[in-house]
Amino acid sequence: MESNKSEKEDIPKSKSKKKPMNWAVKITVITFFIAFFMGMFADILSKNLNFFPALLVLIFIILVGIIADMAGIAIATADEKTINAMAARKISGAKEALALLQNAEKATSIFNDVIGDISGIISGATGATIGVYLVAMLQELLEKGNAQLGQFLLLSLLSALIAALTVGGKAAGKKYAMKNAAKIVYLVGKIAYFLKNIKQIFRRKY
Repeated sequence: MESNKSEKEDIPKSKSKKKPMNWAVKITVITFFIAFFMGMFADILSKNLNFFPALLVLIFIILVGIIADMAGIAIATADEKTINAMAARKISGAKEALALLQNAEKATSIFNDVIGDISGIISGATGATIGVYLVAMLQELLEKGNAQLGQFLLLSLLSALIAALTVGGKAAGKKYAMKNAAKIVYLVGKIAYFLKNIKQIFRRKY
């Protein structure tokens, strides 16, 4: 009898272990493909643009990382009661926002780990491309001194600046996200609601 009980108790445990593992495998595969295509797109775009447009692409990528981090923090800290009350009043986007809170572990993983971390990696790669532009632009100035040292310092300075902007932006965004968690989660839910409606319109047409 005792052996049967232990077997029964082991069954739900094995199932509970499988679910996080399945999600981990799934998110790893998704991250790989998103990172691959985003990295390729950013690399092609930055290499085919002039200095200032490439700089705008870099700023955009950094902002995407900061906003994604804010969304992840808001989902992790938002009060479900506020969103639940909005969903009960059938406010558009509230249902989607509630779904995010009910799947907070997965949602925060997507926003903070997938989008946030990928943006950080790609911003570094884009920054390297911009560094090549800067070296070419300042070639004459660099040649007057130690060219190799100048290039090293210039690229290091650019990397440090990208890191500082990313970390500083995320720090400021974190404070705002924690104070306005419900508003941000609702906004993300509203965007999800809007995208879902567009998807349904295209399905009807085609």
